[in-house]
Amino acid sequence: MKRSDCLISSEGIKTYRLGFRVLVLLILCHVGAAKANSQDPTQLNLLCAGIDNSYECAQAIERHQLQKSEYSPAVKRAGSSLRLQLRSGRSVSLRDFQKRGDEASVVKYSFRDYLRDLGYFLIHRQFYEGDDYLMIQDTTGRRYELQNVPVVSPDKRRLVTASNGISGGYNANALQIWRLTLRGMVLEQTIEPNDWGPSDAEWIDNLTIRVMKNLPVSGESEAPKSDVTLRFRRRWQIVKQ
Repeated sequence: MKRSDCLISSEGIKTYRLGFRVLVLLILCHVGAAKANSQDPTQLNLLCAGIDNSYECAQAIERHQLQKSEYSPAVKRAGSSLRLQLRSGRSVSLRDFQKRGDEASVVKYSFRDYLRDLGYFLIHRQFYEGDDYLMIQDTTGRRYELQNVPVVSPDKRRLVTASNGISGGYNANALQIWRLTLRGMVLEQTIEPNDWGPSDAEWIDNLTIRVMKNLPVSGESEAPKSDVTLRFRRRWQIVKQ
């Protein structure tokens, strides 16, 4: 082999570097798109840094989401109303509500996400004290009440919600696992611990869930935390705590 065969011209080096940069860009775009399309609505909580009020957080997320052109045909905000366009051509309207002179009767809705490949709109619902979520099927308009933001399993057959109400008392204190079927959502199991509150659920695999275990807060000291593991064996069981 000639020495000249191993040499690369300056133009060749530039071309190589350009090609490498393009490859890196393509990889980054692919990773970014995968993250954007992942079924993890909890990531939107990052938009609420510095916001302590749950409704203000929900509205900040809605403003961010409705700026995306991908949602504009299906979700529209008009004053105190949200309008969801179903695939059947029908629409569902969610209007904020409060009885005159009764502040405690307030119900306010905020758009959170459209999980298009699951076939559901995710809506935050704010009460005078406490909040929860609605999953609204995009074909039938059927509504399902969830205690917190759902986290979807890797195979997209289940979702879990972890609601930590051990200290405040306004929200539920429970774990709920739902199955996603062709007809709709089915509540598979509810676990209601008495002495700790669940939060930050994540799927380890399709049959294993890890949850943060929050103990009641005593005074101003921060309560210790640990994790709990649930495994599906004909039913969901706590295998580690």
